[in-house]
Parts: sequence; C-alpha cells; structure tokens
Amino acid sequence: MEINYKQIIDKQNYDNKYLLFDPDSSPETWKYFIDLNKHGEFSFLEKFDLESIDYKIQNNFNRLIAKSNKFSIEGLEITGDTDFNFNDNKYPYFWKKLVEGDGTLNDFKNLEFCIEMHHNLLNFSLMPRTGGLNSTKGVQFGDRFDKFIYQLSVYFTSINKEETEIGKRNNKIVESNYNLRNEFLDSFDSIYDYCKQVYLIDDSHKDFVKRLIESGKTNTISNINDVRSYINLAMEYWKIKREYIENIK
Repeated sequence: MEINYKQIIDKQNYDNKYLLFDPDSSPETWKYFIDLNKHGEFSFLEKFDLESIDYKIQNNFNRLIAKSNKFSIEGLEITGDTDFNFNDNKYPYFWKKLVEGDGTLNDFKNLEFCIEMHHNLLNFSLMPRTGGLNSTKGVQFGDRFDKFIYQLSVYFTSINKEETEIGKRNNKIVESNYNLRNEFLDSFDSIYDYCKQVYLIDDSHKDFVKRLIESGKTNTISNINDVRSYINLAMEYWKIKREYIENIK
C-alpha cells in the first residue's frame, strides 16, 4: 500500500471550506485511517459509523470524530492521536538534555528528525475520546507513548482492572463513558493484540513491544542516554509501521 508520508498541516479543506484542524484528526489523516481500513486494517473501526464522521472544536482546533452504536451503550467516540510527542512543549527539554550531555551531531540530527515526524501520518493512530483515554495518555502519563503502552500492559494483565492507572475512573468522567471506554479496551485480547490492531506492530515485533513496556516502566528521561533511548524507540516504531504499511497488498 502506497502512502504519501508528508507532514500534515492544520489548515485543510473540509466540506468545501478551509478550517483549522488538529493534524492528527484532520480530513487528510482520517482518509489515511479509512484507506488502511479498506485494506483490512483497523478492524475495530467496523463498529464505527465512518459515513457520518463529524467534527468538534477543541482548543480552537477542529477534530474529526467517528461514533459507534455497536457497544452496550451508544455514543463511543474515536478520534486521532499523536503517538510520540515531539511538539514545541517537549523537544526543548530533550534538546537541553542533549546539550548538557555533550550530545553528538548525530544526536541533534535524530532529534530534528523526530520533530519533523511529529505531525507525520506514521505518528498518528486512533484512540477512544469517550472516557478520557486520550487525556489519560496526554496528562497523566506525560504524553509519552512508552508509558502509555506500559500502563496498557498492566491493564490487560490485571485481574482487578479498576485498580490499575488506566482502569481507575476519574471522578470527572461520567460512569457510562468510563464503562464504554473499558468495553472498547476489553475487546482486545492483550497488549500485543492492541498494538497489532491499533499501532500496526505485528507479532514479529513483540520484542519491540516488550522494550516499549520496559522503557515506560523505568525510563524517566532525565539525561542524555534516556533521550537517546526514547528517540531510538520512536525511530524504530516509525520504521516498523512504515514497513508494515508498505507490505499491505
């Protein structure tokens, strides 16, 4: 399957007018999601109405959202999400740690590459909006992909899921939305199944998933070696995902 891996901009044409979108849930990005679904990927999207995708305004930007009525309660919403965050709030910290650790030219080139990849299709995936799972990743786990994968692995392997960081209900979340979110998560067999279906990390890369889990469990990103490790994980993730997509017939 051929994909144009260009950087996605925020101003896009939608319904014959130009609007500002969050790039990870914009018309171009949703076209990419739907094209992958047509090729047999993102099978979980079968439970969502892809013919009636609508947009909502969040922080002055529009976000396209698909809804489902095929869970126990109607109203589960799914939207795009940025996997590895190297935005303007994140990369200065990484840059500072490279400077403090006397980083090499290659270190800084790799960070620049990650910054360029921030709004690339390879760095976008789908995530339930209902129940605040995206907010949990963004706020509670510092918008770190490895920490999110680690906490998801804890959720999937726990007997008492409601006691895990992801399973806990924030009092601000309506209980029905919380239950819907967990029903979506429970439709996957394991962290490996989730990574395969949502992030296109297939079973041949289980070792990579294990390294994501270990990094999210232990890595605090407090020095140059931590930054290097995190950057390497991001670059490897995009390589795995790109190869997977290019092998889709």
